[in-house]
Amino acid sequence: MVKSAVKEPSTRVLPLKPECIQLKVNARLENQQFDNGRYLFLKAGVIAIITEQGRYLIPSEQSIWLPANTIFQLIATTDAELVSYLVGETGEQLQHTTTTVLAVNPFLKSLINESISEDVKQYDNASLNSLMQLLFNRVQTAQPLSLLLPAVKDQRLAAITSRQQKFPALKTDLVAWGKFVHASPRTLSRVFKNETGITYSEWKQIMVIHIAIIQLYLGESITIIAKNLGYESSSAFIYMFKKHMKVTPSHYITG
Repeated sequence: MVKSAVKEPSTRVLPLKPECIQLKVNARLENQQFDNGRYLFLKAGVIAIITEQGRYLIPSEQSIWLPANTIFQLIATTDAELVSYLVGETGEQLQHTTTTVLAVNPFLKSLINESISEDVKQYDNASLNSLMQLLFNRVQTAQPLSLLLPAVKDQRLAAITSRQQKFPALKTDLVAWGKFVHASPRTLSRVFKNETGITYSEWKQIMVIHIAIIQLYLGESITIIAKNLGYESSSAFIYMFKKHMKVTPSHYITG
């Protein structure tokens, strides 16, 4: 643990020494929980974090904030390299009070890279603390990304979402699903919105985005991805992806 020679105010948010972790595809870390918050930055690859709220997807060069005492499972959906920061007792001062996927802009990325560089070993305590404070100030202002696929508890919805994820190209609407689970589409729509905060069509779009991002990082072509996800044309898939992620699939993967 790095300790400053100068007593710091109690409201400071200082992490311990960052830890670099490499994971092979399909590696799993089960039942993880920490007394203090964790900030994870993906240097390469894609991982999924699963909590009681649902499944968060974290692509390369993006990050996630995990508040103290969050119980989670980590799955490497590709080979992955990440940097883990364990935040001190003042971690609750971060404005992100729930698990949140966060964008990483070039300045924040440069601070992260500096914090794990060989040069940082030569920093005195004051310089190191200044770097870490600046880094986490930037984390606090990072832009949240809508990459949570909410979990459902209702058994009817669980049956629907499980089958939809198994067969992502399905174009079944709530009318047809209602016959499958013996419930009216109005009931399913109401329960879905109550449990997840979003509509079924919005949930399905996030599911598609999750799958598309993973396949893009695995090197699959946009044409094949669009076909696998049930789109009639690549242009329709690109339009949907850009609408949600603000960039086209090709620009997303190349940065």
